[in-house]
Amino acid sequence: MKKLILIITSIGLSFSVFSQLPDQSLSKNNLKSSVKQVKSNIYYYRSSQEAYVLSSKDKKTFSKDGMLVNHYSVMSILKSDYEYNYEYKGGKIDRYISKTIDAKSKKISSERITDYVYKSGKLTETQYRGVDPTTIKYEYNKDNQLIKESKVGLGGKMIYEKEYEYTAVNNYSVTSYYYSKGIKSEKGDVYKYENGRLVATIFNSYGAPSKSTFSYNDNGDKISYYYKGKLKTEYIYKYDKHNNWIVKIDKTFDTYKKDYSYTYTFREITYKKGSTGSVKLDKDLLKKYEKRNSYDVKPYISAVSKYSQILINPSKVNEMYVLKTQGTKFKVKTDSGNYLTNHVTAVKHTNGIDMIVYHPKSNTTALVKDFNDDLFKRDFWHKAEIISSTDSVFWTINEKGNWYIINKGMGYDKYSETKLKYSGDNPDDVIVYVNDVATYKMKNYKNAIHHKLYPLIKI
Repeated sequence: MKKLILIITSIGLSFSVFSQLPDQSLSKNNLKSSVKQVKSNIYYYRSSQEAYVLSSKDKKTFSKDGMLVNHYSVMSILKSDYEYNYEYKGGKIDRYISKTIDAKSKKISSERITDYVYKSGKLTETQYRGVDPTTIKYEYNKDNQLIKESKVGLGGKMIYEKEYEYTAVNNYSVTSYYYSKGIKSEKGDVYKYENGRLVATIFNSYGAPSKSTFSYNDNGDKISYYYKGKLKTEYIYKYDKHNNWIVKIDKTFDTYKKDYSYTYTFREITYKKGSTGSVKLDKDLLKKYEKRNSYDVKPYISAVSKYSQILINPSKVNEMYVLKTQGTKFKVKTDSGNYLTNHVTAVKHTNGIDMIVYHPKSNTTALVKDFNDDLFKRDFWHKAEIISSTDSVFWTINEKGNWYIINKGMGYDKYSETKLKYSGDNPDDVIVYVNDVATYKMKNYKNAIHHKLYPLIKI
């Protein structure tokens, strides 16, 4: 398991007032009417197979009281399924059990139990039991509003603190402070809520503050995600007669390819009386957004047929997937099932949110978007964006005009010996001098986009 390294340079849903507290009701899942079950299938176009593939599918089952009791999830690229069971007492969640299940034998390979402790009707602790046990403690003000949340590990080791400030009942902000080697971060990351919904995040931990904003429609479903004022993802929905969505389209702009990528989620919702929607891919819908030679759906195919090949360190990587575990720890694998975790280097991107991963043997550099975002989904294999399989040294600049070099997935270690001078041949280019020797070229430096990675050209 890897842990993220920092660069050292010169530089959807409707929530109740306590959004961080456990609530698995229909309203928390933004579902209306008498829903009994929700099935979801997620599809995307996989270029290596020249077809659409089923990325994942899951099923959520609700009780007669409208509380989530079971959630079963299947990921196409994994050899394991995941099951989550919720137990309630007195109308409140009492225990949460997560299981990892072998996809073929259906035997449980691991299990983790989370207990919730209440006093005077208020949640005071969330206790995670199993490997690396942790506890979250909650504090309230005289109005019974949550004002502080602290997560501690073994031996009372502090992991993070969250402080809550309210401007109205459902309008508040949460500031998160993280601990490293027992030292609390000076600046906190801020999450702002309006009407109980997350509307903005401001990351102050590293470099210049980076702000993301979110907007919602009248149904309470997220419709846009802006990063630093630019639209990053647009969410498009199709609704049933109960105003629950049965189709969701994630339209994301790829800043490197300068094109859009799409992810499609289809849902079948079962009510006490009847059902709506379907988990099957709608080809006619896809044709409205993407032009392909074929809109067929094919099973996800991995090139690996033998378990022993998981240990192979490949000389070529077509696709890379990253799974975030705890803190900044992560695992890496290819679409062929080769685990790269012990073969890669990684560094936090200069924007403070993304992570850059480098695999030496294949000379592949990939970008994991939003890895350092507190909302980044853990225990889920995210597809990384391959930046290059030919270049290994990159440069970029930030909003203040400070320049950075990323060398094979690590921070540059020669800033003190390095100087930049504009090229005499092209005023838009910059020549990089190392120990007064012209060594690299930063092409089109004057027009560089903030935090975009550009190959550092060897002279």
